[in-house]
Amino acid sequence: MAETSASPLRILLLAAEVVPFAKTGGLADVAGSLPPAIRALGHDIRVAMPRYGRVKPERFGLKTLPGSFAVPMDSHTEPATLMQGYLAREVPIYFVNNTRYFDRDGIYMYPDDAERFIFFCRAALEGMRHLNWQPDIIHCHDWQTALVPNWLKTVYAQDAFLSPAASVYTIHSLGFRGIFGRRVLEIAGIDEYEFEAAADTADSGQMVDFMARGIAYADVISTVSPTYAREVLTPQYGEHMDALLRRRRDRLFGILNGLDVDTYNPATDPHISRTYDVETLDRRIENKTALQQYAGLTIDSRAPLFAAVSRLIASKGFDLIEPIVELLFEHLNAQFVLLGTGDEHYHRFFLELAARHPGRIAAFLTFNASLERRIHAGADI
Repeated sequence: MAETSASPLRILLLAAEVVPFAKTGGLADVAGSLPPAIRALGHDIRVAMPRYGRVKPERFGLKTLPGSFAVPMDSHTEPATLMQGYLAREVPIYFVNNTRYFDRDGIYMYPDDAERFIFFCRAALEGMRHLNWQPDIIHCHDWQTALVPNWLKTVYAQDAFLSPAASVYTIHSLGFRGIFGRRVLEIAGIDEYEFEAAADTADSGQMVDFMARGIAYADVISTVSPTYAREVLTPQYGEHMDALLRRRRDRLFGILNGLDVDTYNPATDPHISRTYDVETLDRRIENKTALQQYAGLTIDSRAPLFAAVSRLIASKGFDLIEPIVELLFEHLNAQFVLLGTGDEHYHRFFLELAARHPGRIAAFLTFNASLERRIHAGADI
């Protein structure tokens, strides 16, 4: 691993979901795996996320930090407290507490999502002031944290504590941009500031595009691969953001997501039925059998077992799978296991598909870290 600079950086990573605490997609994997790697380079990196109802303090060993603090919201303030845990036993992770916004079973898909994540981000920034820990870099991920670069250039531009921080904004999927009515600008405290987006973004008229603002104001923009960084500059893949991204292409970088080889290691993984490595691949069949049994599939070592662990949205390729999957199972003695959540359309589609093909198709519309690893270990494709 490369050596760090002579002066370690203080880095605050903000994400709506972080493995192992909460996950709906690949964002959580990155937010959970990247900080320990950066910490190993010698930097002081810390993470902040909301404390959803599903994040149980007793399960994760979270401790309440002393004191509460006020978070500006619209024309008033909301109270917040912080809890602290650790990633990989060494990276501090702060959980923003507010019963009204986060004491719910789910993560997303609430009518007040814009307000909830405005509060989370503002609370995370004010929480660092409360802890007297001043970040050099604030690393934001996806639309839920996209207003932070906007704030740093506006409401915090003269703030001695936060204005020195540089912002990095990472795009995981342009398909989820965070588009809301303009009332959210008042809630966020930025309604008085001018914003000139590219003409074809949604941030015009009566709508606000959170992601467009993250892209426009961030000091550096990154995406999940060099290929994706090139694709988003085109009308075909740019989701109407390509003009804005081309305008900022000198600040755009593609960094390929890596694999956490310590967590996803079949030779040591405690979640799978039988560990194996490249020298003992014959043992893997035991994981296939165990997965078939768990998923209610016919036990058949010869049947190709397909699997997908993914967010269920069209941009992940499910629009291509939908018209052919029925035909596939009519002509092949194959099986399929699905794990993930997403668009309600795909929830219904895969549940109905499983009902028509009992013993051959199983759909788990949730996220389960243990099951994810068992699927990876047991599937053929």
